[in-house]
Order: sequence, then C-alpha cells, then structure tokens
Amino acid sequence: MMKKQLLHVILAGILALIPLFALAQSNERMLIYSKSGEVFPYRAEHIDSIKFLTDNVDLTLNPAIAPHENGKTGWMKIKLGKVGTSVKSIKVILPESFMIANMNDMQCLRLFTPEKVASMGLQIDNVEDEKEYDLPSMQQGYTYTALFLPYDEYGCPGNVKRVNCNVPKGKLAGNPEIEVAFSDITQTGYTTTLKPNADVAGYFFLSDLTDATARNQKMQKMHIPDLKHYIVQYGADLNTNKPHEGEAKSVMSEFIPGTSYTVFVVLKDKNGQYSDVQKFAVMTKEKGTSETAHVTIKVTDITATEATVVNTPDANTSSYCETIIPKSDYNEKTMIEYLTRSPGRQQRPYRSDEHTQTWPNLKPATEYYALAIAQNADGKWGPLTKVEFTTRSEVTTNELPTLNFDPQVDRQGAITSQDILDHEKALGRTPTELALQGKRFRGFANTALKTIPGVIYDLESGQHLMIVAFSKETVADCPKTKAMLSELGFSSFTQGAHDGTTTLVATKDNDSKVSVLLLDESNAELNTTLQVRLLYKNVSSGNDIEKDHRVITDAQDFPSYTQLETKDHDKIKAFEQTLGLREFNALYSSDTKLQFNTKTEHLSKSNFHYVRYTFGKYTGLYIICRLNCLSNDTELQSAELKQWLANNGFTENYQYDDRYRAISAMNAQGVKCEVFFDTDLKQYILQIAKPN
Repeated sequence: MMKKQLLHVILAGILALIPLFALAQSNERMLIYSKSGEVFPYRAEHIDSIKFLTDNVDLTLNPAIAPHENGKTGWMKIKLGKVGTSVKSIKVILPESFMIANMNDMQCLRLFTPEKVASMGLQIDNVEDEKEYDLPSMQQGYTYTALFLPYDEYGCPGNVKRVNCNVPKGKLAGNPEIEVAFSDITQTGYTTTLKPNADVAGYFFLSDLTDATARNQKMQKMHIPDLKHYIVQYGADLNTNKPHEGEAKSVMSEFIPGTSYTVFVVLKDKNGQYSDVQKFAVMTKEKGTSETAHVTIKVTDITATEATVVNTPDANTSSYCETIIPKSDYNEKTMIEYLTRSPGRQQRPYRSDEHTQTWPNLKPATEYYALAIAQNADGKWGPLTKVEFTTRSEVTTNELPTLNFDPQVDRQGAITSQDILDHEKALGRTPTELALQGKRFRGFANTALKTIPGVIYDLESGQHLMIVAFSKETVADCPKTKAMLSELGFSSFTQGAHDGTTTLVATKDNDSKVSVLLLDESNAELNTTLQVRLLYKNVSSGNDIEKDHRVITDAQDFPSYTQLETKDHDKIKAFEQTLGLREFNALYSSDTKLQFNTKTEHLSKSNFHYVRYTFGKYTGLYIICRLNCLSNDTELQSAELKQWLANNGFTENYQYDDRYRAISAMNAQGVKCEVFFDTDLKQYILQIAKPN
C-alpha cells in the first residue's frame, strides 16, 4: 500500500494530543519532525477543527530510460508512461549510481530539497506523466540511477522510484588526441609535456605510480568507482579547477628512483564527452649500487614538543623510508615491516636524497627513536638505522650543575667561583656536606627540587676532573635528566656497563674532552637513585695513543665481509678498487690474507689505517683493521663510534664490556664487529667475523 498523507497525519496526530484549553489560545508554536529528517515549524492560532485523511492514495509510477533513437553519443530518453490516479506532480534527479549506492529510500527522499541536491552537484527537474524527455548530456560509459518522486494534490510525497540506466559508449566528436612527451628524466622525477590537438576541448591528467595497489585502496576508501572518475576528480587545472586547455608542462619531483610511473589522461570533446583513460608510462633513472644501503640519522633542535631529524643516505641507496616513534611503542620487527612495505601497499613518502624534517606535536620529556631504512639499486633493504633522543621537559629550569670543572676555592675548600655561586643560588641549592662513596664532600642541596636536589663540584676521578649530580630518576627511566643534559650538549647516549650494572654514557657534542656517565646509585639523605657524573679529561695519559682525527661518523669505508666469504682474491680486490680509499699491499699479503692500506691522501676521510682480509684453512674467516680515530677508552665508548658502526650496518646488540674494554655490535646478516685495544700492538683494532 502506498504511503498515506504522511505529513498531514503526523500533524493531525500531534494536534489531537493538545488539551482542549489550548484551542482557545493563540501564538502557540509547534515543531513537527518528519521521517525524512526535516523539521517543520508551525504557528497555530485559533485552531477550531482538525481533519484526519484516511483515504488510500495511488502514487504509482512507471518510468523508463533508454538510449535515444538519434544514436548520438551521450543521448538518452525518459518515458514517463501512465501514473497512479493520485499523482499530481513528479520530480526527478539524475545522480550517478555510485553516489547513492548505499542510500536507503528515506535518504534518497531527503535529496529532493534545493540544499541537498546542490551539495551533490545535481538539480531537480519537473516532469509530467505520459511524456518523453530528451537527456542530451549524459556521460558515455557511465551508469546513472534516476530518482523519481510523485506528489499528491496536497504536495505530500510518495515513495521514491529508482530506475537504473547504462549510457552506451559512443564515438567522440572529431578525433581528439594528445601527445605526451617526457624530458629531464632523473632519479627522482621528470618533466611531462602534454600537447592536445584541435579536437580536444579540455583534458584531465595525473602522474602516479604505475602500480595500482595504493591508488585502488584510496579510491575504495573515497568511494570512487573507477580510474576514469579518479582522474576527472583530481586531474583538473589547479588554478581554474576546470579541465586543462592547450599545451601544459608538469615537473614531477621526489619520486622513487628506478620505478615505473604513468601519466593518466582523460580527454574531453567539444560536446563534453570524456574519452577512456589513456596511459603514458615512464621509468625514473636507477640510483645506488648493489652494495648494502645505509642511512645516517642526526637529530637536532630538540625542544619539549619538536625535533628536527636529518636523514642522509649513502651512495649505495636507491630510496629510503623514515619515521619516528615513542620508545615505549617500539617493536623492531613491526617497524621494519612497516617501513619496507612497498609504496603500492602503503601511502607513505619515499626519500632518495638528504631530507630534513621537523616533527611537531611530540610529548615533553619523552624518549623517541628516529628510524630509517634504505634499499639499494637491486631493491634489497639494508639494516635499520635507529637513533634515540629525548624531548625536553616542559619545565624550563635546568637543574644540572654549571660545567665549571676547575672552580676557585678558599683555604677551607669552599667554592668561591661566582658563576657557580650564582647558578646554585638561582636553584635554591645551599652549601652543605653530601655523602659520596662512603665519604663526605662540600656540595650544594635543595631537597625541594623535582629532579636534581644535590650536586658536588671540584672532584677528581683518575685522569678526569668530575662534577657529580644526584637525580631522582633511574638509568632505565630518566627522560628529564637526559633532556637537561641535551640542553648542555649531550645529545646522543650509548649503553655501557660499570661494575656489572648498566650505564648510559655520552660525549659533549662540541667538546670530546667532556663526557657524562649515568649509573644507578642511591643517596638516602637526598632521596635520589641516579648519579650523573660529568667528566672532563684533564691531562693526556701515558696510555693515550696518537690518532689522525676524530671518528668520522659518515665514513663509508668498511671492508666487505660478503666478498671475504667468496675467498676470491679478484673479487676482494675489485671491491677495494671500487671503494677507492685503499691500495693493495703485496708485502703483507699471501694466499690466505689480503691487506689494503689507506692511501695517504685519503687518511683524513677514513677511520682505518689498513684492513686485512683473512681466510686461512684453520683460522676461519675474519677481517682485522687498525683504526686511526681513537686514542683512549673514553673515545672507544663515544656516541661517534657507535654512530659510525650503525651507519655501516652494525646496529644490533650494541654493548660495551668493561672487563675486556671492548665494544661489540651485530649486523642483520649475523656478522659481529668488535673494537678493542690491543695491549701488545698498542693499537685500537676493529675485527669483523661471524660468531661460531
């Protein structure tokens, strides 16, 4: 049965509930909420009677849509046919089928208002029964669903009638064609020149990955039915928001090297009909080598809510992906899977060159990892580079001591240096004696401070001048302490060991003589749990050895264990020749070992004096290298050495063993790298081998 007079019945029903005393009143306001979702306001004045409509209505429709008999492209015809006896007027709208595919009848009914229909880019037309109407501007190849809505004599709507129609494909007007040419093809982009002929009234185009996976996901998410609609929707002229006209040039950049891209084009003829999608493919140039690719990460300008990350790929890199993540959320396997997922399956930027990005909206006093992973020209992924950093605390006051390692004192040993006195006074720390390793020293304390309630100046530890600060945090959880140290220039921490317990160590960014050691050590009178030992290397010790320079963190000078495993002299020599830093030393070489000395002119840009590939019958496979960048064990534990190892693939299980005074780390292929001091040779040695 057709709907009754919906609006009038609702009105009558609501009014019937009004008490009799209201009939004599005026200026009553009333809101009626219809099933279509609209709200109808009424002002009822001196209501004397209410009429209930209980008759049945016949609002049936029998419309049809078919291709036009003239056979022109895009032409269709509506035939209304006979209608029900109660039909007094008919309205119709013609959306594409995908636009209303998920709408029910009531939602379709709501479209028959000027505001709703305009928001969809459509219009409402009035039609009459038993008449025919030409539709000359339908888009060839598209599918439409016509919505017909009948009304009775009171203007009450009936049910929505849906009629689907497929517009046949036809010939375009004239012979519209376009020429697409590519120039300036680089590793990361190209220039596209588009030249349409005179029969092209306009055109849409987009450059995108040839691989359709990510594009299809985006179209599905946005409910776009096919590629043609996608190109028309996003390929217009950005300046006019209309189809492009005449010759156009498009310069693309920041694309992935060695990857297929396609320029997708849809032409429009003089009658407004669209062509099928035309495709023009181009390949960006290859980048990188077949060797393992690495990315160097540097984190700078750290605040409470921002950090700037600089990613620098090496010469072997074709492209790389990067991100940051809170340390508490980090799972290495998950992050590697996420970063190495192909761009066809993940909407995420790929980089090829050095890239600097400032990450906003970070949490204060929180530990983060900056991550990057690169693939070489063969599409093989290298090791994950991971750099830890901590955002600063929202508290702007730095409670650490001032870095005056050689203060002035009076005859009783009390500090008299004005910079220290002023700094401690500003923090509210007053002179007092504090306990340290079973003894008592002159220091400064303020137990009301949130993180660093006490400090002791003017200490010595071996070859170092020392300042000790007492923190309420722990080695495992010390974001505030690390944030304050970052302000003083200690930005990169590494894990070590001291007397069998875990420690954190860092070297000052702009002064290698200044370092810091964090270790868990409680102080009952200050209620602290962490010691912060700030150290200044006072004098050069007899154990220091000469070095050519500091550790060059971005030096890509490692020998190849992969080539060593071949035991092929020619392949090893070819690798070293390609690297270009070292020359073959026949004097120290034999059938079971090959030595290469760093060329004199390259010593300033390499951390090696020499490298020696060894593949003896009984000694196994290993590479021994003499370093020219370390002079003592403080530098052995430096963040610079850790970064250099990481940049060359040794990122896993990094640790310092104070029993053997050795650094060790693994790469993704299970190869171990160790750095230690050879007491016989008086040299720092780097050894590369696979553990038994």
